[in-house]
Amino acid sequence: IWKDGRRETLSIDELRGFLAHPYFAEVSHVGVTGGEPTLRKDLTELYRLLPECLPKLEGASFITHGMQTDRAVENYTQVHQHYLRLNLAFDGMVSIDGVGAVHDQVRGRKGAFDSATKTLLALKERGVPVIAACTIVRSNVYGLHDLLDWGKTNGVYVRFRVAEFIRRLYNEGCSAEVRSFNPRELRHLVSFFHLLLTEYETNETIQKTYRSILSLLTGGDRLIGCPYQKGVAVNVGSGGQVACCAPKGTSFAPASGAGEVHTVLQADREDLARTHCANCIHDYHDDWSESVSVEVTQARNRSQELYEGPDEQLTTSEVAAQSLNLAGMKEILLAGWYGTETAGDIAILQGIITEYLQVNSQLRFRVLSLFPFYTRTTIAEWPEKLRACVRVMDYASEEAWQATVDCDAVVMAGGPLMDIPQTRMILGLFKRFADLGKARVIEGCGVGPLHRADYRWNVCRIARLATRISVRDRASKEALRTYGIRKEITVRMDPAVTFLRAQGIRHHGSGSKVIRCFLRELTCEYPQSLSPEQAAENLATLLRNVLAWYPEHRVELWAMHHFPVGNDDRLFARGLVRKVENSRLTCDFEPRTPREIMEAMAAAEFCICMRFHSCVFASEIGVPFLAIDYTAGGKIAGFLEDVGQQPRLCGLGDVASLEMNELETKLKNPATLAIQTKPASNLTASNRPARILHIIQSVGGGGGARAMIALAKHSHRLGGLEHRAVSLTPADSVGLQLAEQAGLPILNQPGRAELREAMVDADIVLVHWWNNPELAMLFRSELPPMRLVLWLHVGGYHSPQVITPPLLEFADLSVACSPHTYSHPAFASLPAETLVRRTAMVLAGADFDRLHGVAPRAHAGFQVGYIGTLDPVKMHSEFVAMSCDAQVPDAKFVVCGGGDSGWLSRHVETLGRSASFEFKGHVEDLRPIIENLDVYGYPLCVDTYAAAELNLQEVMFAGLPVVAFPHGGIGRLVQ
Repeated sequence: IWKDGRRETLSIDELRGFLAHPYFAEVSHVGVTGGEPTLRKDLTELYRLLPECLPKLEGASFITHGMQTDRAVENYTQVHQHYLRLNLAFDGMVSIDGVGAVHDQVRGRKGAFDSATKTLLALKERGVPVIAACTIVRSNVYGLHDLLDWGKTNGVYVRFRVAEFIRRLYNEGCSAEVRSFNPRELRHLVSFFHLLLTEYETNETIQKTYRSILSLLTGGDRLIGCPYQKGVAVNVGSGGQVACCAPKGTSFAPASGAGEVHTVLQADREDLARTHCANCIHDYHDDWSESVSVEVTQARNRSQELYEGPDEQLTTSEVAAQSLNLAGMKEILLAGWYGTETAGDIAILQGIITEYLQVNSQLRFRVLSLFPFYTRTTIAEWPEKLRACVRVMDYASEEAWQATVDCDAVVMAGGPLMDIPQTRMILGLFKRFADLGKARVIEGCGVGPLHRADYRWNVCRIARLATRISVRDRASKEALRTYGIRKEITVRMDPAVTFLRAQGIRHHGSGSKVIRCFLRELTCEYPQSLSPEQAAENLATLLRNVLAWYPEHRVELWAMHHFPVGNDDRLFARGLVRKVENSRLTCDFEPRTPREIMEAMAAAEFCICMRFHSCVFASEIGVPFLAIDYTAGGKIAGFLEDVGQQPRLCGLGDVASLEMNELETKLKNPATLAIQTKPASNLTASNRPARILHIIQSVGGGGGARAMIALAKHSHRLGGLEHRAVSLTPADSVGLQLAEQAGLPILNQPGRAELREAMVDADIVLVHWWNNPELAMLFRSELPPMRLVLWLHVGGYHSPQVITPPLLEFADLSVACSPHTYSHPAFASLPAETLVRRTAMVLAGADFDRLHGVAPRAHAGFQVGYIGTLDPVKMHSEFVAMSCDAQVPDAKFVVCGGGDSGWLSRHVETLGRSASFEFKGHVEDLRPIIENLDVYGYPLCVDTYAAAELNLQEVMFAGLPVVAFPHGGIGRLVQ
């Protein structure tokens, strides 16, 4: 290194003498960095010298800026080949701090990026192990994703580090760039490092370094050790000085004895440990520090205690609702999906805290976070008054356990109770607070989607344990009712609205010629016929159309979510910009606060909203907006219905075909146009078959759908009737295939207008009924004149599947699916004439064509079968334990059925009986299963809604003996 014109570099001969010092006898690796190593013309000789002088050398490495491509490639290739012959390791890094102009700006030299990448790729081509090393400063913060993409495209691994003040690099004067990030940049960096951790970096040691960087960026300490502090690394200057630490060590010329050198270095290390180490962000990789290692172990143990207890201990009967005495409380524990928060979640959290403080201004809050580093950056941008009363902690921590002791209540603070595994954590918290006799609150949450049985069961038990429930829409209340929750449930405005209204921001952007869009990637939580790729293409088509319709407008893509878990909207938006390729379409890449998002919406001419809370924000601000429904008729439709803005809705599958006049109509939010219907007296037409429209929650492989398809199939063979069916939620592939084979057309998740037209066109509307949110919503809507038949596919005796007299009176004809159903007191309560004229019993029958040719087969052992719903709301929760207690040698239990068998598998593993059970999932061709069974075991829960049970009909048709409890309708089916 040259500084101030002074030459401070050892020659090769001087270096030879220097390395002969006894202190270096144990050196196993040498890293040659800078400054810039390629400035030495004798660099190759230097590397050749190292194995000659260091008897225990195992390898060497380099870091270069790569600007002198020819020299770097020639030198490092020669060294690599030489070290290969000596069986020594050799690898290196090329500093690349961004793509194109970003790297050039950081390095202060035009063309630096082209030179560095040329060097790296040339070394890679010659077989030299080399990676890219990015040093993060303020100038390249927003270019990191581009560099990561460049690395992936070119097959180059990129290592990221945050710049530190380093004495030997003379960068003390770079305070404007080094560790000088503002709150927004810090939030972006935390998000980026989480992206590396979750989707990119696989090396466990590097992952620990990145987690340590996250801690330091958000005000914490260094989490990992350091080879310098451990005394297994030393820094050697180009002039022959040594230091105990590269960034902060004090250099000195080593004395003659190794012991004296060790003594001086140790004293320096101890001094640095007191003054610098805890705050050092430099990427010297190591394991957790001793104190952090203890914390990690404690956190793991506490997490197991709180969230991983035996499942049966979490199952309780429903508790009654109780008043919430906030005035008498001191601390509240707020739970939710924080750590992955969207702008909407941030608004929710502020809204709930504000509401509670209005009742008791002395309250303090502890917020549990899945990724607390990120939540801390969120709260850092809050007003001081709110920040002062909030403390963030990790779900998996000793702090979380202590919070359950100290806090007076736990609150599920907004957001959806939906299909994610962390519902088990909320359940564990609610059970812990129940055991302690403290309040458990569900505050302003949505409910759903809940397709998986185990997550649905978690939510059901959370609601059972809750002492107070409020939800953000009527559909969520209805969903909880279908899960059997009978206590008082309040429907309130989304808690985010409290925050939004406090800002006082209203639309003022008419004529601004700016259109702002808040789009998101389609994810698996909302299954529908569109793939994520098709959804993205539809959105790109919409953007192209909007740009064409409004040629003088600028279209900006803004993000409501800036974190990788849950899909960072900015990355999706960037992909759309690249796909559309129009200079008037841009992407805002900075993480914005909820207030900044509100201000952007208010200043826009109109908005196109997709994220749920972007619709909530736009509705409150009063900006004209189009709402794109990615939830398949779920929470967005529910919200718009509750606030009277349903006309703004457009399905994700329909946006590509949206016309300009349709868009402008939706932006104006007119009243829903009435659909012309035929009078009730003229529902049937002559000279054509009668039209039967079946309506069912979902066309799938379950019993209700199979009975519907079998009815249509065999009715079609008889002639005289024309059938088609509506699936209110997306039909699955099994159901669609069965319907196609039966010749039954499916109207798959139609919009409101399309569904209404189908009902108007039908002569008979046959609703396949069990209590579910979709049918409840349908019956609450305005229906056209029709002949309505209900085929009741449940027993109807136990909540939530309860048949009531008003339900029977609602329909023109109510048909029980089994004798058990027809014996329900609701039928008996009807007047005799009504019972005869407006009710009937038609067994929901199986289609035995499915079992054509079935015959018993010889097989080993004793096999017991179960076919059906794998959900504890139907099958007995002790199915596994009872099966294990069966006194039958070599018994094997073959379990077939859709849904999630995880709760069963866990019971099996707990009992150590994995060899006795086989979980096959959904099986369409049952013949090979039934042919190898000895008996059919069908234990259902006491309060089962079972009625016609097609699977029982099928196995009895095949001649299998049945062992079952006489619960529900089974006692009348098995005799």
